[in-house]
Amino acid sequence: MLAPREQLLLERLAIEGKATKLLPDEIATARELELRQLLFIAQDTQNAEGVYAVVTPKGRKALAELGQPTKKKPPLGFLE
Repeated sequence: MLAPREQLLLERLAIEGKATKLLPDEIATARELELRQLLFIAQDTQNAEGVYAVVTPKGRKALAELGQPTKKKPPLGFLE
């Protein structure tokens, strides 16, 4: 079971679909999700304040079980 703030963070990162810089207030939540192997966190080696995260396959599966989007939607007009 995911807490609302954990679910929101996973959704945001899943929609991005790539390593995304975390906001300062998201870092603690991301570390909790990393312990459960739902996220992978990486520190920017050139900027000590830069913390990035990406959703793991296990995290995508957790979102899929909740019925949440796991990939970025194509832009409008793309399929037309």
